[in-house]
Amino acid sequence: VEPQTPTEKAIAAIWADTLGCERVGRYDNFFDLGGHSLLVVKMAPRVLSETGIEFNGFGIVTLNLSQIAAKSHNTVGTQTQKTGRFGGVRRQLRGILDKLS
Repeated sequence: VEPQTPTEKAIAAIWADTLGCERVGRYDNFFDLGGHSLLVVKMAPRVLSETGIEFNGFGIVTLNLSQIAAKSHNTVGTQTQKTGRFGGVRRQLRGILDKLS
């Protein structure tokens, strides 16, 4: 099933680019499509900047694209409202990405 909402479409495009897939459906899971933890580190800052969704914990492991998009006002992996308290995680991810580049 094709992504429906603008957020789903944005995440699908990012996942497709990151994973080298032609198509990502709304019920696909990042890891089932061949993703792994290093690709999450690469992809997470882009998802955050383009959708406002921040990955925290293991939500991406168990959730499909549609479920992640539905949490666009939350941090994926928790039920708390997104706040700035995860800025350190973002900085760590950016540092890791800089070293990988």
